[in-house]
Amino acid sequence: MAGGGVFGHPEGPTKGVIAFRQAIDNVSFGRSLFHPSKHQNELKVALQTWQ
Repeated sequence: MAGGGVFGHPEGPTKGVIAFRQAIDNVSFGRSLFHPSKHQNELKVALQTWQ
C-alpha cells in the first residue's frame, strides 16, 4: 500500500516519499494524520487526492 501512495502522488514519487514520512512522523508523535500542519503540503496534497 505504501508503494502506491508514494508512486501515485500527484506531484511525483519524491513528494510521495516526503508525504509518507510526514504521515509516519505525525502518527509517531501522536499528531493527527488527517490534519497536517501548514508545513506539510505534500501530505495535504496526498490526503486530498485519496480521500
